Amino acid sequence: METNRSREKALALVARCEGVASLALTGDGRDQLEVVGDGIDTVALVSALRRKVGAAEILKVEKIKEGSKAQALKEPSQWVHAYPYYHYPSPQFQHYSPPSSLSKESSDNCSVM
Repeated sequence: METNRSREKALALVARCEGVASLALTGDGRDQLEVVGDGIDTVALVSALRRKVGAAEILKVEKIKEGSKAQALKEPSQWVHAYPYYHYPSPQFQHYSPPSSLSKESSDNCSVM
């Protein structure tokens, strides 16, 4: 990783991977990426780095010792699933027709004429 852009691209790519707890640039020229996590698929990670950034290789894979970097593997905070707001439906109004005695016309009119 020669340029800052390729470093940023690699950091962003690795940060999106599942199981990554922490990552850092190491080495003399800040050209090595140290990834700490649990359940990381190293082969998929390296192939994605090769595809997006360029040449990549695995230098060392080791199991984390108890107490050394165990704090980096803290449980991720659980996402709080809040219930969505319940929107009450708008009230339905009934339209009642007036009583039939009010709606009839007067009977003194002749209906034939």
